Amino acid sequence: MKLQAIYLRGRHLDFIVTNLDEMLTRLCGLGATLDREIQIHEYGRMANMADPLGSGFDPMEYDDVRGFGRVV
Repeated sequence: MKLQAIYLRGRHLDFIVTNLDEMLTRLCGLGATLDREIQIHEYGRMANMADPLGSGFDPMEYDDVRGFGRVV
């Protein structure tokens, strides 16, 4: 079986995580980079990251369950 990844330049994904600091450590250990400092918003914290090929993604940690409603 062959696995193929498709990278879309100019697009990014958002991921909800329960522990942003732990996830950043794991992702950086796998080759991802932190593009800028962690952002603190009214709904929680967010990191702007890129995978080894430069595709962006944002892990997000909400303060509580209501955090998602403040984003959308």
